[in-house]
Amino acid sequence: MARRITAQHLQGLPGLRHSTIAVFVERQPRTVREALAIPWVGRRTTRHLLELGLLTDPDGVQTGSLPVESKPRFDGEELRDWLRDSAAVMDAQSRADGWHCHSMERFVLELGRPYPSQPLTDEEAAVVEMAIESYRWGYGNFQHRECFANAQRLAAGKLVYVEGYAWTLSLYPVLHGWVTINGKVIDVTLPAENEDDLALPEPRQVRGEFENRLYFGVPFLRSYVHQRAATTGGLGSLLDDWKNEYPLLKNGGAGAV
Repeated sequence: MARRITAQHLQGLPGLRHSTIAVFVERQPRTVREALAIPWVGRRTTRHLLELGLLTDPDGVQTGSLPVESKPRFDGEELRDWLRDSAAVMDAQSRADGWHCHSMERFVLELGRPYPSQPLTDEEAAVVEMAIESYRWGYGNFQHRECFANAQRLAAGKLVYVEGYAWTLSLYPVLHGWVTINGKVIDVTLPAENEDDLALPEPRQVRGEFENRLYFGVPFLRSYVHQRAATTGGLGSLLDDWKNEYPLLKNGGAGAV
């Protein structure tokens, strides 16, 4: 008989909320694929549980050996549906009485919008290229796994910082930061597909057009991005600001979006 996963097995793992742990213990997933379907469960968690013998990985999801035909293919509404389901789970578990939103998913669902693939005009492409060259002159290359800092520094002129969820190569959406020009996605921090990608000088990029990806996010005022950077002393996620007790979730988006 398979061993039960308990809250003790999950305590201390990065990024796991109490509500996520409660859902995990209730559902008792048996495979990596099932575990990753739970909102806010990532591969660090599944790797830990694999090492403990509490999960199996018959599909090769953890190792990245998932067949190409098994990777997500989208028709446009999957990310909105995921946000609704995830927000409902978090709302049911939340004890944050009086907060504007009980979860980042709810905030993004209420104040955000989808960002479809759209080609850049020649003028837009030139503006983006100039902004990226200016970034490199001031900061060097874009850094892997630093989507929030990369995008917040890039957001100037006609480029707007957006934070929300991206569903790209993984089996579940992830909190992500990118910029837009006239509502078109410029993502300079695509997740690495393999170790070879991580060895590249910079992450791969999206400039307007993309396939098999979904973006749903909230465009932020530049003044708010600068204010939060001055307050926190860094360029991390605006939504997942746990060090300052999630000001956007607590107070809403007034003055921010």
